[in-house]
Amino acid sequence: MAFVKLVKNNAHFKRYQTKRRRRREGKTDYRARKRLITQDKNKFNTPKYRMIVRTSNRYVYCQIAWATTKGDRILAAACSKELPLKYGLPGAVGLKNWTACYATGFLLARRVLKKLNLDELYKGQEEVSGEDYTVKSNNEGKKDKKSKDPEPFRVCLDVGLQTTSTGARIFGALKGALDGGLDIPHSVRRYPCGDQEDFAETVHEYILGKHVAGYMEHLEEEDPELYKTHFSKYHEADVNAENMEEVWESVYEKIREDPAHVKTEKKLPPKKKIKRAKLCASQRQDRIRQKMESFQKAQADE
Repeated sequence: MAFVKLVKNNAHFKRYQTKRRRRREGKTDYRARKRLITQDKNKFNTPKYRMIVRTSNRYVYCQIAWATTKGDRILAAACSKELPLKYGLPGAVGLKNWTACYATGFLLARRVLKKLNLDELYKGQEEVSGEDYTVKSNNEGKKDKKSKDPEPFRVCLDVGLQTTSTGARIFGALKGALDGGLDIPHSVRRYPCGDQEDFAETVHEYILGKHVAGYMEHLEEEDPELYKTHFSKYHEADVNAENMEEVWESVYEKIREDPAHVKTEKKLPPKKKIKRAKLCASQRQDRIRQKMESFQKAQADE
């Protein structure tokens, strides 16, 4: 008769340690976070900035944050939801694809540089191109400290628990932030098409949404009915394979013109009328008695 070894015995549960809440929920990779926020002791309280990129089922979210003992502080944020509201993207057209990630990262870069008054010093890559771009300091060759400009704004990419596979959308946001003028340590290995010789052409197509336009043309020929249902939002907004490139180019131009965030006025709900609690019989009788006494006292004074 074979005996089964009891592994999870009483001693096992005494040693068991519950993982942190956000790790149990699958929200935070504490191993990666520790390495992203750890700062040298001789830097004192100098912030170590991170570019946080997260994608949901509908939108892309990008933030510039730094860690403190009381929690993370946000310097600037951008969401793909802003593209149709302020920057002329017609309708809810592709707010979570690779191109939308690029536009959101680009918007975040221009926004944070404008907030720090660095947008005129570091304009990024002004022509939309798929070539790898890294912002350079304006202080090369300057020996006089008084004439030196501030260094480029440096951040590290924080992808969280997302899979860093080749062509992933998070690297679209990285490319947008680089073209916007942020200094981020990176490699082109995980761009679409990897680090092959023709990667710049492929990335350029992704930036302008040509990969979506190509699929639209293919689906229209192969399955017209599926094409109508799959791209119904595009049809409503009059976006097709022919004008896709022009639409995204106009979005990038408007982001450069005015990347600042405008706070919207929040409409407060109307105040609810508070109903008084009903009085019991003894309370009602006591209330009547008090009224009668006050009335009689007023009559006596007259």
